[in-house]
Amino acid sequence: MSTQTRKMSRKMSKMLVRKMSMMKPPGEDRRNYHNQDFHEIRAQCIREDTLFEDPEFPADDSSLGDMDKQIEWKRPMELVQPGEKPKFLVNGNRFSVVQGEIGDCWFLSAMSAITLNPGLLKRVLPDNLNFEKDYAGIFYFSIWQGGHWVNVVVDDRLPVMYGNQLAFSSSRDTTEFWSALLEKAYAKLHGSYSALNSGKCFEATEDLTGGVTERFFLDKDIPEDFFTYLLKSRQRGSLITCGIPGSGEVTGNNGLVAGHAYCVTAVRRVSIMGWKEKSKVHLIRIRNPWGDETEWNGAWSDGSKEWGLLNNDEKEKHQITIDNDGEFWMNFEDFNSNFKEVYITSLNPNTVNREALAGMDNLADLVSYMLHMHPSLNNPKPTRKVWDVQSFEGAWIKGSSAGGSINNPKMFSCNSQYVLTLKETDDGSDKCSVMISLMQKNRRNFGLKMHGIGLYIFEMDDTVKDAILPASWFRFNRPTDSTSPFRPARSVSQRFQLPPGRYCIIPCTFKEDQEAEFLLRVFCEKKTVMEENDEELMAIEEPDEADGMDLPQEQSSTEKLQEIFKSVATESQCIDTDQLAQVLDQLHPGVEFGGDLCRSLLAMLDGNYSGDIDIYELMTLEGYLDTWIDTYNSKKDPETGLLSGRSWGLGDALKSMGMQLPRRLQTLLVVRYGNADGHFTVRNFIWATAKTITMMERFTQNANPDGQTATIRIGKWLEDSIYC
Repeated sequence: MSTQTRKMSRKMSKMLVRKMSMMKPPGEDRRNYHNQDFHEIRAQCIREDTLFEDPEFPADDSSLGDMDKQIEWKRPMELVQPGEKPKFLVNGNRFSVVQGEIGDCWFLSAMSAITLNPGLLKRVLPDNLNFEKDYAGIFYFSIWQGGHWVNVVVDDRLPVMYGNQLAFSSSRDTTEFWSALLEKAYAKLHGSYSALNSGKCFEATEDLTGGVTERFFLDKDIPEDFFTYLLKSRQRGSLITCGIPGSGEVTGNNGLVAGHAYCVTAVRRVSIMGWKEKSKVHLIRIRNPWGDETEWNGAWSDGSKEWGLLNNDEKEKHQITIDNDGEFWMNFEDFNSNFKEVYITSLNPNTVNREALAGMDNLADLVSYMLHMHPSLNNPKPTRKVWDVQSFEGAWIKGSSAGGSINNPKMFSCNSQYVLTLKETDDGSDKCSVMISLMQKNRRNFGLKMHGIGLYIFEMDDTVKDAILPASWFRFNRPTDSTSPFRPARSVSQRFQLPPGRYCIIPCTFKEDQEAEFLLRVFCEKKTVMEENDEELMAIEEPDEADGMDLPQEQSSTEKLQEIFKSVATESQCIDTDQLAQVLDQLHPGVEFGGDLCRSLLAMLDGNYSGDIDIYELMTLEGYLDTWIDTYNSKKDPETGLLSGRSWGLGDALKSMGMQLPRRLQTLLVVRYGNADGHFTVRNFIWATAKTITMMERFTQNANPDGQTATIRIGKWLEDSIYC
């Protein structure tokens, strides 16, 4: 790992400190990217009679990223012909998205896909955006990012080449600008336009819907009757994109482009006239984001002889058009032979069902979708909604929770664990349908490569207690199922058929100590119970007296402490932070206490907030320090000479001193106090321990009688946190 990559990775880790301790299950709350509020900014621009210029994504080379192009920046009113007015969105323009001078066909294919469903498009493109009423040169879009919808603000200064031609995404209608502005918002979200060069279609379809994607490789095992699966997926409103392997986007003799992404716009069983009776042909309609004459030229292509087998009514029914618009038909056999990857993004039923209904092609599709999402319509007995969704955010942190794959059971046991309880089988089955999706977050945003990720599912029988599964358990228990082989993709998703029971789900990277944030989502057709499998935060009994905090000190040690104290104490016989550092550096040479650490140590004992401690408080502190240093030395790794941030290092050390911390909090300590490898020096171990004890004591002082909950005024909590 390069120095730059390591720094970026650690920067991501440090960001988690502000997030993990208050982490909630992902919800549908909308957030403003960079805290830019569209309505506030627009109102200010209108008051000041000015057009918005985005300081977070300026109209200069920094927003282009790593590309060498001669770019100008112009607003839409400068790009339309004289007498014309720019429009945000032209209703009914299904062919609006056209690719430009950047390799983001994967994103544009997703944009093309959502134009098929006005409801989905409306979710990404808010109402009342235009170039007329209250126009101030500012627009915003809602994009799903790792569990949350994010509102991204942009100004309408667009990159232009060759005079007045948009450099990147544009519309076939030269007065329409929604696609260019959405592409700019997506580029801003990822840092630059060049960050959009190359990607997988499903990343974008998930970002534009909040859905979950199944990935199929057509040259490998695929579901039986895959065409029917595609047909039903389109009927349910799922987005389907596909790709051809290769690089460089080279057009073949058949008109298809290798290394290119397409979107599926329709799947049909079409009736044709045979010799004796009607028969069916399986057709798929596909769109090339280039939006030009680069189309399939084989069977069922524009103008091919096969269309003579259809009468006019059948052509009209299936919206058959012949035009150089980038959209074409092909039969399923040719599709299966030429395309190698297919991505089906199913809509998250908790977020987009309403919008999905607006995208049904006809009444039959609508009925099919409703029966799929609500089988109770076929059943006189009322049932619950089809999908139950469980979501969890977490992180793989080097030296702590990044345990890698099961190849090393000891390290593997460090990964986050989640327990899923399945009680109800699917209707008419003895199994439970479960879709599990694992996503690594923000890698593209930071310019980092994707890790190989996956997850394992272990069945937990009645003998397994509700506790962290240790390394020894994984040595003798094999996974029930998994998503292997591991792939360096942003997300992996897979359907499982599991009997009722308890299961432990463990998301991980293939290699240990690979850092990333992740989002785990589990979709079940019946109500489920799922929770993170972690230890409780609690004080535990110390194993024996030797580990106690109040051991009497040897006489010589006490005399030395008193002598040093007197040499630095004030007339009031107290010492402050700086003086405490002088005392401790003499008592424990080599630790290098310093001002920051001593402030935390002083805060732990300074109950009256006087800012200093006396000789008796110092003696108590010294008792703590002797115990902590002895514990550190007994638990540290003999090879590195440092304490590991893993559970068998930091976790065991804290337990031996009477504190049991959930792994999530242990990870926070590793990020805050550990080094780049997740290890603790003795100094930082002392610091982390002092901080933990202080905050636990503050909580206990405010706890309710049950000892588990506390009511603390925000002012009091901030006061304690700042002081510590």
